[in-house]
Amino acid sequence: MTTKLEHFRAISFSIATLASLATFATAYGAGEIIVERPLQVERWYAALGSVSRKEFGELIADDATIVLKDQGIEQTKDEFIGALRKWRRATRKANIIYRYETIEDNTASVSVCYRYKSNELLNLESFTFEGEYITGSVQEPKGDDCGDM
Repeated sequence: MTTKLEHFRAISFSIATLASLATFATAYGAGEIIVERPLQVERWYAALGSVSRKEFGELIADDATIVLKDQGIEQTKDEFIGALRKWRRATRKANIIYRYETIEDNTASVSVCYRYKSNELLNLESFTFEGEYITGSVQEPKGDDCGDM
């Protein structure tokens, strides 16, 4: 014969187990493992969307290099920040959508869709970071159609 306390414990255990399974299913979806997104990269795209010279100034390491493969140039931190005014004009009303491809120790690769009013551009953008700073970025065009992004 079970007591009310034993019955209560059994129900509590069942509820806790179901809650844990629901959390697991939500976090891991259809076999997908969720990895913590690098704060540096999240800050990069937030700054890119708002074209924040201040945010980029605080985010990019002083000795960082930014490689724009489509233009064949390598920029310093100051050159990149200096070009933001031009970027603001070029991306007016653009929608930036990104998806992580790989995240490892101090690196991340991101597929990025730049969706403009009349066209799209798909890039693969790779980042290296140390501490709170981005130490490098390589931006490489992958196509002019963002597909399912």
